[in-house]
Amino acid sequence: MQLRTMLVAVAPAAALAVGVPATASAATIAPTKACYTNVPTKQSENITFTISGGTPGGRFQVAVESYGVLSGNFDGAGNATPTLSGKFGMGTIGPVSGKTFPVTLTEYTAGGPAVTGTTTVKATNAALDIARKPTNPFRTRTWRVSGLSPLFGGGRLYASYVNGKGSSSKVVKRVRLGSPNACGYLKVKRLLPPKRAYRTWTVFVHVGPSLDKNKSLAFNFRTFKRYY
Repeated sequence: MQLRTMLVAVAPAAALAVGVPATASAATIAPTKACYTNVPTKQSENITFTISGGTPGGRFQVAVESYGVLSGNFDGAGNATPTLSGKFGMGTIGPVSGKTFPVTLTEYTAGGPAVTGTTTVKATNAALDIARKPTNPFRTRTWRVSGLSPLFGGGRLYASYVNGKGSSSKVVKRVRLGSPNACGYLKVKRLLPPKRAYRTWTVFVHVGPSLDKNKSLAFNFRTFKRYY
């Protein structure tokens, strides 16, 4: 079985200017999403934060552990919405239910730098894994998937079985897998082949009942007879 990820998620990062503050403050910081997706071998999703309560016009730095660092300036009301671009260190390319990364907000004042806000972000991989066992292709096996919901919105996950290639391909069966967590993680037991037929298949896992191959994770497999 061969896993093929048909997914690209690249977004531009916002650049912020650098300035000099005058007084200290106690700013708060929070991510704008419950979870962010890392696409293995490609780029992680950008992270946007909302910051309030900072020194108007003052300088700050946001650091996400194992991801990246960005400096910028508060606006006249002491607020900011910085966007960081980086790559999560997930430690695996497989499905992840959600890995937590610490975030620190440092403000630069006349008295020197000071950490005035902390939070965390959760991240996951865009990944699909279907167990190789049992060897009998017509018995249920464990499916694990993650990362689709943070990119393409919440909702139930579905599996579409496709036969053929290119313009001649068609969906022969669609099944509902279930509702994932905030990071799009779901673990279920399902049959792999859509019916008792010996051929090559591709199964696409996607959010919602409508299949968009560019917003799906794909898994190729073949069922065959053994003669002894």
